[in-house]
Amino acid sequence: IDEAATHLEQALALDPVRWDVQHELAAAFSRAGNTKRARAVLEKNPIPDSPLTLVWQGVFAVQEGRVSEALLSFQRAVERNPGRWTLSHLGYTLARAGRIREARTVLEKLLSYPASEFDQAVVHAGLGETERTLALLEKAESERLPTLLWLKVDYRLRDLHDNPRFRELLHRLG
Repeated sequence: IDEAATHLEQALALDPVRWDVQHELAAAFSRAGNTKRARAVLEKNPIPDSPLTLVWQGVFAVQEGRVSEALLSFQRAVERNPGRWTLSHLGYTLARAGRIREARTVLEKLLSYPASEFDQAVVHAGLGETERTLALLEKAESERLPTLLWLKVDYRLRDLHDNPRFRELLHRLG
């Protein structure tokens, strides 16, 4: 991740208004656990109300324990783009906040999207449903879903890192 961040910083130095590079750099810092630097990158974003920016602001808020702020960011992101990625962040955070009925409503919405096993899995992880989470991740593996690329670094799956079945899945994925 450090090497990726270095290359992304170089790209931003060449073209400082590339919002897509800003998001990738913020993501790299976030996945490395450096929320402060990730937040600083997004503060320079020329599109502060984009769904991408709102989701990352929500992620940072979750990581800093500010769940109400995170929910607001995720809800705003879903209003602008009700896609799998935005819904999965909202569903996970609703579940972790104890708003189970609302999290299950989000799961129902995710069922209408093709290839949404990963996104469903993270909501189930928020609900504490480990077996269902792992079954969905294994289905995503069998379907070779590209979202599994983030399996090891997605904060929503950290509680599974000590699970032998999860570790075996990571091993199979390389």
